[in-house]
Amino acid sequence: PAGGARGGREGGGGYRGWVGNYASGSGSDAGQRLSQWSRPDIRNASIAFRVTATTRDLIAAAMLHTEVANTLVDTQAGPGGFHLTIALSLVDVLDHRVTDERTHLILRQWYRFVASMLTASAHLPEAASIIQQGLLVYPRDPMLYVARGILNEQRMRISLTPSLRGEPPSDRRARSQVEDLLKAAGSNYHLALGADRHNAVARLHLG
Repeated sequence: PAGGARGGREGGGGYRGWVGNYASGSGSDAGQRLSQWSRPDIRNASIAFRVTATTRDLIAAAMLHTEVANTLVDTQAGPGGFHLTIALSLVDVLDHRVTDERTHLILRQWYRFVASMLTASAHLPEAASIIQQGLLVYPRDPMLYVARGILNEQRMRISLTPSLRGEPPSDRRARSQVEDLLKAAGSNYHLALGADRHNAVARLHLG
């Protein structure tokens, strides 16, 4: 689109303005405008932007791309994954740049939210990847272990049996898969409790 090409020629100027408006709460159409750009223009603008962007602006840009991805995540051929890739690249810059605990809390919450979003929409390989990347940065985050436990339960629901409380499948191989997924889920809930012994969500899933 013309706007995308123009934004690319401006070195990310339009992109920077939309992120700034989004950060201030006045950019309600920023996601719609961004989704109309071509992927090369978005990628180039985000690369130019993150070189000089402040922490606040990097967070806003990551959230903007995540919001766009969230609107597209249910489409089979939509570019939601592309926007999540851009968001992750911005989060990665923040992971290596900032030292204050408040910002790192925001980043941990980002990993948790995206994992939940992808799991709920049955994009399970992508959810597993986000959780793994989050744990590489925050290996003691209890809610990422909870997210991985829920992911294993969802894998079981989708591929094997519709209900955790239902009868196990009669096929031996399928039954073994169910048992393995339940063990993996339980193991992750225990890891969550190892990081935070008061974690109510993990305790709830363990029963």
